[in-house]
Amino acid sequence: MGKHMIQTLKPSYGKMPQQQRGSSLVFSLVILTAITLGAVVAMQRSTLQLRMIGNMQHQQTIFNDTMGDLNTVLDGLRNGNIANKILGDMINAENTSLANGNPAGTAQLDPYSFNLLTQPPQNAGTQATTNNIRVLQLPGNTPQSLKQHAGSSAGTLVPYYFASNALGIDVNNQSRSRQEAGFFYMAPAPQ
Repeated sequence: MGKHMIQTLKPSYGKMPQQQRGSSLVFSLVILTAITLGAVVAMQRSTLQLRMIGNMQHQQTIFNDTMGDLNTVLDGLRNGNIANKILGDMINAENTSLANGNPAGTAQLDPYSFNLLTQPPQNAGTQATTNNIRVLQLPGNTPQSLKQHAGSSAGTLVPYYFASNALGIDVNNQSRSRQEAGFFYMAPAPQ
């Protein structure tokens, strides 16, 4: 019978490592710092973009309120009775202004002052919208009436040119939206 030898194996680690210098730790900290800085920059950019979007939405709200005001006036002037009253008074105001030596287009009139039109409701971010109508051009001084011709009793209709100017202001008085629409109204020629 053979001899059995039991041998104990000694672990072989090779050379004992030199003293560690912590380069892995320093490298990890540098990478972690770079990632953290990248995340902070990304968060700041996201915050800035959110502010920009909020500001754009705020300005769009003011724009919408101003356009709503302008459309309300123009739609209201499609009613002949309302148009005759408001635009007739506007023509009288312009003629008075011209007679006082003021330049053309100086007179302005608030179309809501007649209580014939209802100003549309405004969003919470809008302080106020105002609207003024002014005359752009009255018919010329040349006679344009068919009544001057024998046998004719009907007057000629001529265009009177106007502009409606709406202004919207936000509650902080920092953003404004001004919208203007020109239109003409066919009315009897001046005599």
